[in-house]
Amino acid sequence: SLSAESSPGGGAAFTLSFLIPGLFHEEAMREAYLKGKRIMIADDNYLIYFHLSEFFSLLGVESVYAQNGYEAIEIIRGGDDIEAVLMDMQMPGLDGLSSLKEIKKIRPSMPVIIQTGHVRKDQVNTYYAAGCDDVVEKPIDEGLLIEKLVSAIKKSK
Repeated sequence: SLSAESSPGGGAAFTLSFLIPGLFHEEAMREAYLKGKRIMIADDNYLIYFHLSEFFSLLGVESVYAQNGYEAIEIIRGGDDIEAVLMDMQMPGLDGLSSLKEIKKIRPSMPVIIQTGHVRKDQVNTYYAAGCDDVVEKPIDEGLLIEKLVSAIKKSK
């Protein structure tokens, strides 16, 4: 579309708007893929869960909350239709790494993405060796998280 504004003695402003096909296509497809999915967020910090669940709800994703590793394992054992897990590493009781290992024993194909504020190469290697599908660093980049979730869920099918 083309629009113009002008005023006597004030000049003119022209606006040209157009869509570039495919520019946001990949991002929209990833978001659409997640719609209707159930994702568990295991984090002892409720504010992180709240933030992520609000973000996911905008995408049509249902969030399930586990405030520690024990709850996360019980939810998975319950046969719930969880399609992916976001797992914090530092939680009281049973930490994220131990929880990850138990979840993978129960459901080996369950996508588990580690979320942590402490990313060191040796730690990341430990997470992958334990069976995690990917790692995101806090504060979480939501676009990157969507990309990693879609990739991990697709690989698990």
